[in-house]
Amino acid sequence: MPRLTLLVLILVLLTAFTACSKKSDPVVDGVKSSILALHKVYDAEIEKNGDASELTVADALDEAKVGFVMQSYWDFEVLGFPPKRYIATSSSTNRLGEGKTIWYDVDDEVFHGFRIDDDE
Repeated sequence: MPRLTLLVLILVLLTAFTACSKKSDPVVDGVKSSILALHKVYDAEIEKNGDASELTVADALDEAKVGFVMQSYWDFEVLGFPPKRYIATSSSTNRLGEGKTIWYDVDDEVFHGFRIDDDE
């Protein structure tokens, strides 16, 4: 019986270690939060006016309260009307380097890109 208890304890510890090793990434989390805030503004505009084609990304970012620093490190795009994809691409001022991309697929409700789909 003690061997079984030891084996169960080892399995529990391995499971806990695996769960803890998948740490959140503050950079990715910040970009995801900004994209979701942008998405919320577009959804509210569509709910209110039936359309968001007049809403600029810059105005939506301001309304979503996405900060100056985030906007200076990441360029945001919205594809489709109604929006189907929200994209953030790292700018030349970003310490991560230019061209890193994180995007949100509206239909699938899933994020993709830098540090999400790969191990960068």
